Amino acid sequence: MQEADLSVFKGTEDINFSDFKWIRSMSSEIKALLAEDDELHREIIAELMQNAGMNVDVAGDGAKTIEMIQENDYDVVISDLVMPNKNGMDVLRAAKSKSGDILVVIVTGFGSMETLIEAIREGAYDYLTKPFKLDELRLLLRNVMEKIKIERANRKLAVELDRSREQVDTLSREKERLRVELEETRAKMLEHEGNLGSLLSQFPFLVGATTPRELRSPGEEESKTGSGSTATKGEKKLITKV
Repeated sequence: MQEADLSVFKGTEDINFSDFKWIRSMSSEIKALLAEDDELHREIIAELMQNAGMNVDVAGDGAKTIEMIQENDYDVVISDLVMPNKNGMDVLRAAKSKSGDILVVIVTGFGSMETLIEAIREGAYDYLTKPFKLDELRLLLRNVMEKIKIERANRKLAVELDRSREQVDTLSREKERLRVELEETRAKMLEHEGNLGSLLSQFPFLVGATTPRELRSPGEEESKTGSGSTATKGEKKLITKV
């Protein structure tokens, strides 16, 4: 069995996976893709990423990596710069073409700083140079996860803000509708008051005034006439006695 060449990982013998517990707690459902053509290095890096809490897919060449990017939704892609078929720059461009939110980390050896600068300009989030220390990988994973966490929180806040704005717009429209209804109701009330005032001016008896003669009942007329006749007879008797 071939022994793993760990020379690329400085300080690998000091790995303590419990160090990743605090990272794991904040890495809910982070989907990652590791592109590394060296099988042993790929296995070691993938294990570190998994123990950090990432859900990791792996690919061994650039063409396969690009195919997987097109078929899946990844939060982060960690890609070696030099690979068969397609290189890390091709992977970077494919990832950014799929989604600007994908974080891409380029891993390379010494002597390719110009390419790394170009990668950063084209949207790479960060890079690692071989050989790298465990602390460098740990810091990289920490930064990636914090970045993803912040971006997810920002997207959630943006959605909630849009929803709040829609609710405010709905309430504003409802307020305007009620205002219009209130104005229409007031206008109708004023119209009714005007009609009522005109009616009362034509028929004052409706508010307690003397009933017009033409609207009195026959009984009322006879009662008033009878009272007048009685008074006349009484007056005649007094005149006779005198």
